[in-house]
Parts: sequence; structure tokens; C-alpha cells
Amino acid sequence: MSFITHDNYCTFMVSKQRLNSNGEGFSLLIICWLKLLNAKSF
Repeated sequence: MSFITHDNYCTFMVSKQRLNSNGEGFSLLIICWLKLLNAKSF
């Protein structure tokens, strides 16, 4: 498995949000932010 950093993961989610005009991309971006908060809490 290739290791994906949180920054790359967020960048991917932001680009996906721009591709999706519906709320799916925005939901994924929120999930990304939650993952970042969890990563910083440890």
C-alpha cells in the first residue's frame, strides 16, 4: 500500500469536491478535516 500523507489526502478531497457539484465532495472534505484533527490530537 502506498502511504498517503494527510496533506495529499486533503488536496485530493478538495479536488474531488471541485469535480462534484453536489454535497458529496463537501462531506468528504469534512471527513478529511476530522482525520486531521484526530491526527493532531495524538
